[in-house]
Amino acid sequence: MLSLYVGISAQEITREAYNRFRITSSYSINSVGLEHLTLEKINGDIALNSDNQKQIFIQETMAINAVTEENALSLYLDAKAVLESSGNEVHLTGQNLPHEILESNYRIILPPNFEIMADLTSGTISVDGFSGALLIMTKLGDISLSKISSRTIASTLAGDLYCNNISGNTTFSTTAGNIKAEAIKGDLDVSGEGTITIDNVYGRTISVHTRDGDITVGNVNGETQLKTLKGDILVENLEGNLDLFSSNGDLSLRNINGDILGWTKNGGIIGQQLAGCFNFETVSGDILIQKSWDGSVSGHTIDATTNAGNIFLELPEEFPADFRVEVNNPEVAPDEAIISDFPLYIEATKISAVGTSEVPGKPLKVNLSSSFGKVIIRWSEQNFPSRFP
Repeated sequence: MLSLYVGISAQEITREAYNRFRITSSYSINSVGLEHLTLEKINGDIALNSDNQKQIFIQETMAINAVTEENALSLYLDAKAVLESSGNEVHLTGQNLPHEILESNYRIILPPNFEIMADLTSGTISVDGFSGALLIMTKLGDISLSKISSRTIASTLAGDLYCNNISGNTTFSTTAGNIKAEAIKGDLDVSGEGTITIDNVYGRTISVHTRDGDITVGNVNGETQLKTLKGDILVENLEGNLDLFSSNGDLSLRNINGDILGWTKNGGIIGQQLAGCFNFETVSGDILIQKSWDGSVSGHTIDATTNAGNIFLELPEEFPADFRVEVNNPEVAPDEAIISDFPLYIEATKISAVGTSEVPGKPLKVNLSSSFGKVIIRWSEQNFPSRFP
């Protein structure tokens, strides 16, 4: 390993208070033959930006608790990061900072094709404008990424993660924080323990998992899987099949062009403008669905089950389906538990009601099951506003 540090190319020392100094050092390195940057054990905030110049610029700033300038400089020289090179790689390695170092931060400018690996002890990191692969990890701090066109992996143990304008397959994770990803072209894998927001994503597969938070997804094209153990899920404008799960929360869907599998243990399900097959189940909650139909006679099977709640379904009047509707222990009189604009033959007992199509043999299937509730099926009227509740 060859040390690049032979002297500080520029240094500024400023006294900010009686016992506080700020020291800034700058380095400029010829980037010819260099392709990788590795950051390790850095304590402090880092801003990484790209520039087409054939130079690497690194600026290190530390705020230091000291009485004299000499003491401040001595503390800085012991604490400053070590800059080295090996082959085509540049390494910047942080030191253990004494308590006199109140803060540290770094500004780094690289050619845009650099590959970057950052493993930080603490501090936020922002990365803007690179086409090389990124691997960003911090134990304590936020991560912000923008204008990246490469494979990207980013994780923080305790912090938020934000990315915008990424082209390439992407993996994000945080143990304690929120995630927001916008304008992604490529497969996306996101996991965390907080709120996750995804918008404008085009990929083959999109996977979003959180242990404790809401998931909001909009304007997505791709096979999508969403899972939260404690939170609501909201999806709008999705092209592709959708698989969603919540242990404790509501599912809200709008304008979905694909097949849907949705399950929640304790929450309601509401869907509008659903174009494909769907299978919904909730242990406790209402299901309210407005179905879109393109006139085809395949790909529109409907299954909905609630173990404790009502079902409302709105369908085009011409929807060619066989119906089977079952209500157990209804909240109203059994002969009032099923209300349908479609002609159904209904059999009611003291504790249940079952409705089936009067004229069976239609190409599509609708299966609805409710306990401790009721089922309402309405025609949607093409030239009038929806009767969706």
